[in-house]
Amino acid sequence: MKQYQVNFDINFKPSTLTASISPNPNGTIEFKVANAYVVLDADTELSSSLIKRPNSTLSTTDTKKINLGTQRRMIPSSLSMNDEITSLSPAYLTLLKGATSEFTLILSLMCSSSQIANIPNAGPGGAPQCSPLQWLDPQENACACCMLSDTYDLVALSDPNLQYTKCNNLLEETTPVMSTLSLLASYDGGVPIKSSGDPKFDGSGEQFKMTLYGQDKFYTPLIQTHSINDLMFGYPSALIGSLLAWWSITPAYLGMMASDSKVTKVAVAKMVLGGQLDGVLPIKVGNMARYTNNVGSVS
Repeated sequence: MKQYQVNFDINFKPSTLTASISPNPNGTIEFKVANAYVVLDADTELSSSLIKRPNSTLSTTDTKKINLGTQRRMIPSSLSMNDEITSLSPAYLTLLKGATSEFTLILSLMCSSSQIANIPNAGPGGAPQCSPLQWLDPQENACACCMLSDTYDLVALSDPNLQYTKCNNLLEETTPVMSTLSLLASYDGGVPIKSSGDPKFDGSGEQFKMTLYGQDKFYTPLIQTHSINDLMFGYPSALIGSLLAWWSITPAYLGMMASDSKVTKVAVAKMVLGGQLDGVLPIKVGNMARYTNNVGSVS
């Protein structure tokens, strides 16, 4: 953040430092000073709506702006490129904007969008429970990812052998979806929010021990620690990469299969990573191939 000073309400009056009987009426300039603070985490185009009048006073206008040029991004002199900052993850916040809730975003690690949409209809006479082989398969769009916890408790009273997955059970730290979330978050610099011995997420009152992958801490992707160098020039994300594969590559592959039965997932993955399918995908990827020399070995 950089501070700029803006002078306004400029007026002239005779100077008090002269002994002249007829002092110059414009001998002294009076003006007010305002501070403008600009966040310079990226190159920023600066402009001003303050217009200088012929009598040297200033006014504001919405129809004309003065271009003040570009201020390059910068870091405070007290920081080095190796210093670390812990803050909210812009990438994860962007994902949350596109999801109904954080729980929906977590479910997308194991279920397709149609399977998540079928959750309210899960139950006898409605959407059946998806099997592990059906999860994340966009062609399996008739089954439900899980059953709402209240619905499960009600239906289970008459059917103790209910063959559905209770949605709340998916929040257990030992489930594949939550363990995967923590693992990917730890790769991305996420901070630990739970340690062994803390209460579980599911509200059971039981203690958390470790995830499915042996982590004795649970990491969140929402708050991450990165170096100044990473924040200035960018960094990869394991979680975003995984979601990108599930949300983009599979639908793109199935769509292209309809017109070309010989297309392979490797070929589609290269096209997605190169930004060649941005016009048809729900998420614009850009040319991710710039960040790796191994895109030719995607499999």
